[in-house]
Amino acid sequence: MIKLLDCGRARTAAFGLGCTLLILALSGCSTKRVSAPVVEVGPAGDASLEELLELMDRRYQDLTTLKALLRVEAKMPSGKGAFYGILLFRRPDQLRLQGLDLLGRPVFDLLTRGEEVQIYLPREDRTLTEGIESFPFFGEGHALLKLSDLLEVLGASGGVYLDPALISALEKDKSVYILYLFLLQDSRAILYKKLWLERIHFRLVKEEIFDPEGQRRLAIFFDDYQKIEGQWRPLRVRAETQEDYQMNLEYSEVKLNPQLGAVDFSLRAPDNQEKP
Repeated sequence: MIKLLDCGRARTAAFGLGCTLLILALSGCSTKRVSAPVVEVGPAGDASLEELLELMDRRYQDLTTLKALLRVEAKMPSGKGAFYGILLFRRPDQLRLQGLDLLGRPVFDLLTRGEEVQIYLPREDRTLTEGIESFPFFGEGHALLKLSDLLEVLGASGGVYLDPALISALEKDKSVYILYLFLLQDSRAILYKKLWLERIHFRLVKEEIFDPEGQRRLAIFFDDYQKIEGQWRPLRVRAETQEDYQMNLEYSEVKLNPQLGAVDFSLRAPDNQEKP
């Protein structure tokens, strides 16, 4: 029988996004590193809410930059599409995704820096700065992917930022822990996220994100964990919405904490910077 174990102040928000969520997740406050008392190998064990939060915080702090190849696929009743890309990330708030065609040539260059989002189109030598929520990542006439959903899923893949403004509660099942995260609004606790962690390595296997009315907006599943440079990272991520929409991400050639500088997050400044 599932039993509610603990309740208290948590520190969480995904490295993930909409635009505002991207800032929360990438920029998390500088916090003191701790040695989590939860073991990462061995039989399924017991852990308190505090121990799980400490472990998640340590994992978040261990990742400061990332570089990877990425395949993104979107499916919905109206069609499907896929593209390849190069992903760069650097804390506190920078993310860059360069979309490539089948020959490896750049098709678009997406850059987020805080609340600022730009998409550079190298073939047209122009930059889009507004009205890009439904940018056709899969080519003209194929607006299968919302920008906010893409950023949210990319962010969730990078770890969980622990924010002291949230309230947490923990449920324990035989094979997973379920962590509930609540926002306080007008003295009411509103469900913001649910996180499922398996109980052997305490890895995140599922995340659900809710809207202000308490309806599930997005479900994200994490799979194919591989140990890369001492850290376990999910190489396959799947996201689903209530509208029969699915997104699949596959990571490869992942490099953790590479040297990335300002030039890696600079778009070419074309003469044609305009709205779409």
